[in-house]
Amino acid sequence: MHHIDSYRSVTITACLFILGCIFSTALPSSAFAQVPSFIGSSIYLESKPQYPEPQSTATVSLNDYSVNTFGATINWFVNGVEQVGAKNNRSITVPTREIGSQEVVKAVLSYTNAPSQTATLTLTPIVIDIILEADTYVPSFYKGRALPSQESRVRAIALVHDAKGGIKGNYVYKWSAGSTVLLGGPVKGKFILEYAMPRYSDNELTVEVLNTEGTTLGKKTILLNPEETQLHFYEYSSLRGLSERTVANPFSLISEETTLYGEPYFMNTRINTAEADFTWTLDNNAVVPNQDAPNAITLRRTGITGTSEVSLRVVTKNRIPQYVMQKLQLIF
Repeated sequence: MHHIDSYRSVTITACLFILGCIFSTALPSSAFAQVPSFIGSSIYLESKPQYPEPQSTATVSLNDYSVNTFGATINWFVNGVEQVGAKNNRSITVPTREIGSQEVVKAVLSYTNAPSQTATLTLTPIVIDIILEADTYVPSFYKGRALPSQESRVRAIALVHDAKGGIKGNYVYKWSAGSTVLLGGPVKGKFILEYAMPRYSDNELTVEVLNTEGTTLGKKTILLNPEETQLHFYEYSSLRGLSERTVANPFSLISEETTLYGEPYFMNTRINTAEADFTWTLDNNAVVPNQDAPNAITLRRTGITGTSEVSLRVVTKNRIPQYVMQKLQLIF
């Protein structure tokens, strides 16, 4: 009986020894367990703003998604020069210089028990402008630009300013309206976009400029706000032509006869009866418009004094009509 118990004791001890060997082999050593969990994954740098302009600043940061900097020493370098004041910070503020200059930002993460990791980001500031040219009506003497109104056609022109004076046609352009990508995707040389003004949504117009290798050089977004249509009255003189100054309201009819022109602004029309209806009224009575100049009316004094009201209404014949109306008080 004693012999059997001793045998069992030896057997149990042997089994425990074997299991201990197995677990010792399967479990990692205490040194290996201290290695940061992200080693083996890549790190990268982010810039805010993503595409900084010249003579500005950018905040360059270690990505916050997978990088665990616990126990790491972080050293920052800009153009090869260590930024001692930024040591162990997760971000650094970098000033940009002139158009086309480069700021090479590098972060080095060093560990006592693992290989170091390095991430590099190059900031190359350029300027992108979007110029709008609207296909809307303005008087010939108007010194400003024609502005887009609802449903009007607009031409957007992307201007890229870089140190190389790059040819516009050599870039790739990706146009977007809100979240909708236009033209089916990026198109080489498409720096001009013909575009219909949105009515209610997707009023952000964005152009992303890339090189032919697919690297994004910059991005520009503008907000498209449709301009309200306007209508103003101007006096015409056979000696001086059409005045560039709007008439006062009320308007004093001093001469025996005068001609007024109603000039619409930012409408999807031309001044002709084929594209719009021009309705003149005098004291709420319709006046037959001039076929050659439907936006003009000639007023004559009757010899008595008093007041009247003249009005002009313009309605376009587009698929979605535009409407504008203006009234003018007359004193004679």
